[in-house]
Amino acid sequence: MRFYEHTDGPNVRRVLENSRSADLMLEMTANGEYRLAHS
Repeated sequence: MRFYEHTDGPNVRRVLENSRSADLMLEMTANGEYRLAHS
């Protein structure tokens, strides 16, 4: 957990705190590509 707090943690918090609502949802396929997600 300490590693996360000093590496990815600050970036994740920054993105979540400054993000906006969206009406587009993507999902990652098994081979790492993105596609539109169906809801």
